[in-house]
Amino acid sequence: MKLFISLFTLLASMHVNAVLPQEEAAPSIKLDWFWHNEYGQEQLVNAQFTREQLKQGLQQQHRINFTLTSPVRALHGYIGPRLMHVLDSINAVSPSDATKFVSIEHAFSVRDASPESTLFWQAYYQYQDDAFNFLAVNPCYSQELEQGPCIRPNYSQVFYHSRGTFNALAQQLKSRESEATSIQNVQNWVLSIPDSNERLDSFSPPMAVLLENAADSDERAILLATLISQIAPKYHMFLVYPATSQGSVSPAWLTIEARSGATGTPVIIDNHQHTLLSGSSAQLKEMMQSNTPMISEPLY
Repeated sequence: MKLFISLFTLLASMHVNAVLPQEEAAPSIKLDWFWHNEYGQEQLVNAQFTREQLKQGLQQQHRINFTLTSPVRALHGYIGPRLMHVLDSINAVSPSDATKFVSIEHAFSVRDASPESTLFWQAYYQYQDDAFNFLAVNPCYSQELEQGPCIRPNYSQVFYHSRGTFNALAQQLKSRESEATSIQNVQNWVLSIPDSNERLDSFSPPMAVLLENAADSDERAILLATLISQIAPKYHMFLVYPATSQGSVSPAWLTIEARSGATGTPVIIDNHQHTLLSGSSAQLKEMMQSNTPMISEPLY
């Protein structure tokens, strides 16, 4: 990807010491909730997370939020030191008459067919991909570079990172009646979490949603998908959102294959019928009627 090159070069030329914020070790914690199950009975649901699980969940939140707020700084903090090592290595092994890179910005200004330039650009693209993976983000589908690069959370990566941690919680919401009833239990429980304001520059993964007891549309959808995947793992789920969304996407909807038996508004994705699990069906219908370009991102 090339969209970050110019801003990355600018920041490198300013010699900014860009690093990710330090995270403190988190203690273990147990959370309890009362809710009414499918039989109308009050039930205690609890989730207990180890110190390591909390640490990993909160570190992921800090990385995503820092990147949403300062995308160039976050990428430079990861890529910069690695590229400097690459430059030193290229300069050390290249012939005496070859171009010797004196800085990262110098390497960016040279783009030709020489082995030295080719090696540099190969390393840059590899480290950029590595940075996106480490920070758990992706570029937005719609980029307006004059306003700076746009980053969004990598929803699928956040989903897979959280799945195993929430298995014990999901099993407490599982019904003996059917998978469809289990899905409805999870919906009822997750949808009871209070709403939070939609924020373009911050995102709470499932762990943080439970700690904060608040969620906006994409945060709620990811927590919902994380739990449902543990009790009804046979069905594909999609996160749906406008292609023009910026940052932490809002609004967002979660869908599941209709064959799951889940109840809700029907939605067609890739010529297959799905069921809407979260988000306003009226708002989704309004966007589709206005021909708003939509993204259907597979989670599972």
